[in-house]
Amino acid sequence: MDWMSISGGPAGGCLALLYAYRDGAASPLPVRAVFEMVGPPSFCHEDWGIYGLAEGTQDSHAAAAGLFSVMAGQEITPGMIAANSYTEQIRGISADMWVTEQSPPTLAAYGVHDRICPFPSVARLIRALEQHHVPYDYIEFPHSGHGLRNDGRLYEAYMDKREEYLDKYTQQAQKSAPAGFPPDRGAPNILDLY
Repeated sequence: MDWMSISGGPAGGCLALLYAYRDGAASPLPVRAVFEMVGPPSFCHEDWGIYGLAEGTQDSHAAAAGLFSVMAGQEITPGMIAANSYTEQIRGISADMWVTEQSPPTLAAYGVHDRICPFPSVARLIRALEQHHVPYDYIEFPHSGHGLRNDGRLYEAYMDKREEYLDKYTQQAQKSAPAGFPPDRGAPNILDLY
């Protein structure tokens, strides 16, 4: 194997995005594309209103500090939440903060009614991809929550788009592959994180 695509859903989606954007440049196998569904791309408390973390109260700041401290493995205080001075502490878990011009093409899907992965956090990812001119497709499921179960046609569209990405970005890998690389693609080099 000389390249890979990486994929994941929920927490695995978050990990897939982090690996592709943060660690992809140092990866022993170049990451050609990332596919993910409902993985939280950002840990800014303003986006986590479904958990009561965006209320601007002492209690909501304490709750955000507790959750994000556990997620990031670093101390974040309620005062840091109130002052919005915790960016460096959440950087390691916020994929949107790692997007660069070199980030791989991205296919993402989110449910508007998700009660687990805060839907507002998606906007930060989309802005970062656009700002850095990263090829991406975003499929929004208007009738679905975390399971993306209520928009069957859109799920099919996501899977079709995933095949398009594999064809487009793995074909590019095939064309630049060294001599002796298998000419038929066979099973794609996808690492799924679920």
